[in-house]
Amino acid sequence: MIGSKVKWQIRTVMAESAAIDSQLAEVEAATGRSGRRDAIQKNLHLLSDRLDVGSQIRRFFYVLHLLYYYRHGDLSPKEVADTTSHARDILRLGNIDPLSSRLSFLHAELNLIISQINQQDGRSWAAVRIQQTAVSNARNSQPETFAKHNLALGNRMLRLGHMALAKKYFQAALDSDPENKHKGIARISVIRAERLSGNFIQARDLIDKFKTEYSANSKLANRLIWEDACLDTSTLGSFEKLHKCIKRGGTHYESRYILEAGLWAKGIVTVEDMARVMKVRSLARGDLDMGDDGRLFKIAQSLEEAYDSETPRELRFERLTKRLESCSQLPSLNQELLVWLAASRCLVRQKAFDLAALCLSEYCGLSLKISGGVSKDVLGLAADLINKTWGDRPETSGRRDIAV
Repeated sequence: MIGSKVKWQIRTVMAESAAIDSQLAEVEAATGRSGRRDAIQKNLHLLSDRLDVGSQIRRFFYVLHLLYYYRHGDLSPKEVADTTSHARDILRLGNIDPLSSRLSFLHAELNLIISQINQQDGRSWAAVRIQQTAVSNARNSQPETFAKHNLALGNRMLRLGHMALAKKYFQAALDSDPENKHKGIARISVIRAERLSGNFIQARDLIDKFKTEYSANSKLANRLIWEDACLDTSTLGSFEKLHKCIKRGGTHYESRYILEAGLWAKGIVTVEDMARVMKVRSLARGDLDMGDDGRLFKIAQSLEEAYDSETPRELRFERLTKRLESCSQLPSLNQELLVWLAASRCLVRQKAFDLAALCLSEYCGLSLKISGGVSKDVLGLAADLINKTWGDRPETSGRRDIAV
């Protein structure tokens, strides 16, 4: 039992939240991520027998901060479930109604984290459902908070490939508070949705519109730079901008971006750009934090190994197809599209035409879904595969078109 019901004041809640954010930021700066987690657990232990209002509020925010460690593999699923239950108990005993209370946004913050965890684990439908609940929890909150949760719900819809719904919630984020700090991210999310829908002209117009405005904001500028580089690859078939981003010292010299760039290089018609990206095995033993990119890393590694002629062909394909089983669980729609395209091209090069046809069919089917039936090739790189007639020994005889 946590303690008796107590009345929380919004002023106290906001003050305690800010104080804990500041404290943990200082701890992490001094001792790193592990030191920050130790500080959270130490404070939770110290507060375990305290029943006053301030202590209950602090416990809730320390629990929220602890949940963020799941993305780094520092919490087990059982620990997440227990920690979530603990947080809900604190809110229940604090008499915080999830819909009518002025503090219902606290339920929204908890549900946002749980939605993120589900998305990370590949449970996209659960992530959508929970984030919808978070939006409902946040309806009585400040416009900035409501905008943040609409933006998150738009991203959940985007992952499932439902572009109309994704754009609806991105626009809701912009309309909730046009001057909020999430406006820039919402705009870039719209650009990504347009690019992934194959609407390259609209995406280019938006990128050009916001380039100057975001040049002074490094985080937004870097997101825009990446979208610009991806769009260049789709429209021009050029890997130059992506390579500039991910080389050592570049704006996106991070594991996730290097892995994605490697998929772009494997999806392009020519093979030369593949050699310009750090090998996956080198990335694993390098100085980059792999973070929550484990599933993407394994798929990228299997694609790289599929080109290794020293490994028996059947073993290479066995490893690759095993990894492709988890393709729909990747955290990003962009990544899923790239994997199917890169796998198609890889298997064509290995003359495994039937497997290539299956992968290409997945890519084209997903493209049609995303674009509302307009395009089989939303990344703009598969025209030669879709239209080409292949001679395909030894799987079948003669020549045929790949059906997509």
